[in-house]
Amino acid sequence: MDVDIINAFVSSTTNTFESMIGQSPKRLPPRIKDDNSPAYDVIAALGVTGPYTGIVTVNFNKSAACNAASTMLGEEHNELDEIVMDAVGEIVNIIVGGAKASGLNYKLSLPNVCSGHDLNHQFPPGVPSIVIPFETDNGEFTVEVCMKKNDGD
Repeated sequence: MDVDIINAFVSSTTNTFESMIGQSPKRLPPRIKDDNSPAYDVIAALGVTGPYTGIVTVNFNKSAACNAASTMLGEEHNELDEIVMDAVGEIVNIIVGGAKASGLNYKLSLPNVCSGHDLNHQFPPGVPSIVIPFETDNGEFTVEVCMKKNDGD
């Protein structure tokens, strides 16, 4: 995967958290997703199509999701309710939209947000998924990017 794509998502994630949540997330070393990737309580996924095809997810544990939503909305949320789920969906939407605005050419789907115990998203086979972990005062979260450039584009 092109390093410019990963850098666009790192920059957009940092900008989103600084502007919407008032925190500067610390990026930890990225890695290729493997079967031992940790599971999460909330996953927001957004598909991309066009010259690039794939999926981007933002993944939180319950505490980090509730804290991010609470800070973003200015009211306390301690459960993975509809409001927190909507906030997490908006976070992935802003991150992927921000990466697109940096010059990446793709169309976006609507976000799909899932919650449950020990979620782990499956990505298309044969396309490496890059896990970009971040650390904030509210806990850790990851952005996972699984995109490929389509032939002929």
